[in-house]
Amino acid sequence: MPRGKAIPEMMHWTIVRLATGTTMTPEDISMYTDVGISTVKKILACFRRTGNVNISKPVKHQPCQLLSDQNAGVCSSHFPNSILVAQLMIMVIQHLFRMLDNTPDLYLDELCLDLQQTCGISVLILTIWRTLVKGGYSMKKVCQ
Repeated sequence: MPRGKAIPEMMHWTIVRLATGTTMTPEDISMYTDVGISTVKKILACFRRTGNVNISKPVKHQPCQLLSDQNAGVCSSHFPNSILVAQLMIMVIQHLFRMLDNTPDLYLDELCLDLQQTCGISVLILTIWRTLVKGGYSMKKVCQ
């Protein structure tokens, strides 16, 4: 990447996926993504510390993939008691489903904002979408 240019958030997540999904070193990731080694290390350190990849804006809460067994390790590394994390995620998912049962025409960004305000959890819109699909929700409208 050119020096001084902002790196898109998608590239940050790519770096995290390469580091966690494979046995690549930060030097290898730097070579493949054309991002400086120090930036790669900063992104990975920020992700390990906060669970988010945005270096400039620290987040207060740990974002977690809601219905994924793969990310249970990520959440449990930040929280010592993984049983509490699992219970918290179940409560958040139930809250999400109750909201949709009460108001089925909510947008994903509204759901994201509500989770942030009521549960104190920062979740990506894509995570909410995937959770709803796994929960059996669809975009189809019910006709009377």
